[in-house]
Amino acid sequence: MSEQELKKSVEAMQNLRNDLTTSKEKALAFLVEAGIVTTSGELTKPYRQGA
Repeated sequence: MSEQELKKSVEAMQNLRNDLTTSKEKALAFLVEAGIVTTSGELTKPYRQGA
């Protein structure tokens, strides 16, 4: 990965973070789609302590 590609990737991730942190709804939707939490906000089994 070139320096320019790295900078573009970092910028894209920062933009995504900025967008997702504008509301709880956006953040929750992202985490649900990623399979990290349920729609009620609970961690899914692979992410629970001792699961």
